[in-house]
Amino acid sequence: MSADTPLTPEDLYRLRVVNDVCLSPDTKHVAVTVSFADEAEDEYRSLVSLISTENGTARALTAADKRSWAPQFSPDGTRLAFLSNRSGADQIWMLSLQGGEPTQLTFFKKGASAPRWSPDGKRIAFLSAGGEREEPAPGSETKAERKKDDKPAVRVLTSVRHKEDGRGYFQDRINHIFVVASDGGEPTQLTEGADEDKSLAWSPDGTQVAFASNRTGDQSSDVLDIWAVPSDGSSPPRCLTKSNG
Repeated sequence: MSADTPLTPEDLYRLRVVNDVCLSPDTKHVAVTVSFADEAEDEYRSLVSLISTENGTARALTAADKRSWAPQFSPDGTRLAFLSNRSGADQIWMLSLQGGEPTQLTFFKKGASAPRWSPDGKRIAFLSAGGEREEPAPGSETKAERKKDDKPAVRVLTSVRHKEDGRGYFQDRINHIFVVASDGGEPTQLTEGADEDKSLAWSPDGTQVAFASNRTGDQSSDVLDIWAVPSDGSSPPRCLTKSNG
C-alpha cells in the first residue's frame, strides 16, 4: 500500500496490532500479543509471539484459531504463562519454551486473569470469580451458528457500576485473589467477599501478595486502598493505607 492508495474497509484484515510486551529475564527475547481481525468468524483473534532482541526474528508460540494474550515469563525464563480462551472461558495456560504443547493451569467456569509469577517461580497468583469448574469448550460451529439461538438473560442490577468495557457484566463475577502451583493443582483462594480485588504484586520474599481493593461496601466508589494477604492463605488481608478520595 502506498500513500496514493486509499484505505478501504478490507484493509482492516491486514492490520496486526502488537501489545502486552514482556521482556525475558535474560533480555534475549520479548514475548508479545499480536491481535488481528478474522474476517470469516467476524471477531478478533490474538496469538503470542516470541521475538529475538538480537536479530528481530519472530515465531508464533500459540495458534491463531483462538485468542491468546498477556504472556508472562517465569523468573528463570524457561516457561511462559499466558491467558487463552481455547478451552471456552479465559484461563491461564503454561508453555515450556523448550518445546511441547501448552497445558491448562486454571479451570474456573468464570475464567481467570492477571497471572503473576511468584519470585521463586513455584506459584502463580491470579484473579478470578471462582465458582464451578469450567464446562467443555463449544464445538466447531461458527460464531453465527452459536449466536443463532442466543437470547439475552434477564438481569437484576443492584449497583450503578455493573459493567465495564472488555469485561461486560461483572456483578456476579467479583474478582478475588487465588494462588496455584505453577506445575498445576488446586488453587488456594486468598480473598473473598463482595468487594473487587485488582493489581496484584508479590513481595520479594514470596510470603505476601499486595493488591488494590475498594472495600468501602460501595461498588460505585473510586476509593481504593492497598492491602496485603499472606500467600499461603493463613490469615485475612490487612489494610496498608487509609484513603478518603
